[in-house]
Amino acid sequence: MTEERFFEFMATLEKKREAERQKDRVELEKYKVKREAEREIDKEEWKKLKQMIFGIGKNQGYVAEEFFVNSIAVEQKIGGIQYDKMIPNLKGHIRGKNGLEGEFDIVLVNGKDVAIVETKYKLHEDDLDKFLNTQYPKFNILFPEYKDYNHHLAIASFYIDDELKKEALEKGMIVLQRNGNVMETFEPQIK
Repeated sequence: MTEERFFEFMATLEKKREAERQKDRVELEKYKVKREAEREIDKEEWKKLKQMIFGIGKNQGYVAEEFFVNSIAVEQKIGGIQYDKMIPNLKGHIRGKNGLEGEFDIVLVNGKDVAIVETKYKLHEDDLDKFLNTQYPKFNILFPEYKDYNHHLAIASFYIDDELKKEALEKGMIVLQRNGNVMETFEPQIK
């Protein structure tokens, strides 16, 4: 092989190598684009899945709320107290820079008593704390017209762990629980 042919051979070989490197770069770029697209799809699918799960939980909450609204509406009586008026989904807000708003699942009123009922599909421990320490104080601020009424707090849930039920009763709350197709009432012991 002559020197000239050797250099031609080397140049041809280098062109082939460069073509292969270019092909590899194109393939790598296609792979990166494909992976990024898959990640975007994964993100979108994950977002849809989260929305679906949130929607299921929210729907279960609506089911529980409707059950207790319908059950309470029959007699409008909780904890042995008869009420004249039931207000489902009572909303209140105070406008302004530091505005305050709240929604209360079921409120029952008579001339001297007000019952505030929080409904849950399944009651969790933090639900009790949130109701007592956040929701109830909001109620007092948003609805000062009930400040002189006797306040009765109730938790209504399809499922309540026995320990959590005991804790709610010890905190003076009325517990409403589904029992088959009817609602069962547990009242705290007055000390």
